[in-house]
Amino acid sequence: MVAESIVLRTAQDCTPAEREAFLTLVTKGGEVNPSFARAGIERAQRLAFAFVGEHLAGVACLKLPLNSYKNRVFEKAKSSAHPNAFNAELGYVSVDPDFQGRRLSSKLTDALLNGSSPKVFATSAVGNSRMHATLERFGFRREGEAYSSEDDPERRLYLFVRE
Repeated sequence: MVAESIVLRTAQDCTPAEREAFLTLVTKGGEVNPSFARAGIERAQRLAFAFVGEHLAGVACLKLPLNSYKNRVFEKAKSSAHPNAFNAELGYVSVDPDFQGRRLSSKLTDALLNGSSPKVFATSAVGNSRMHATLERFGFRREGEAYSSEDDPERRLYLFVRE
């Protein structure tokens, strides 16, 4: 069996090539606007890279979202939780289809949440039941109602919070 590893870095400690590889994997599925993702990556507290052998198989990050973004997300979701209670957002969890089924999203999530504040939020597409299950395994619960994504009004998202 090929060895798996999770590597954590700050955005500042990543080379431009590493940030580009992260961005490429995140935007590969077409669910994230590349310009939004690039800004989110640059503002991230930590980036996580999952490798299977030498192949980049998955990525995720713990973002430090702007208050204006948090306020919009929590308002659109009609959340009863206060957005300022959450300092970080788990996001851009993406696993290369060739490596799905290895629980890499759980391994990435675990690495990022280990030692972080318990008050983290995440958003996930309504139909992404696999990610919903991962979030619930790590103590997130769905909050509020489904809402339209800022960059694609046809795409509906759920807000998840971990308190």
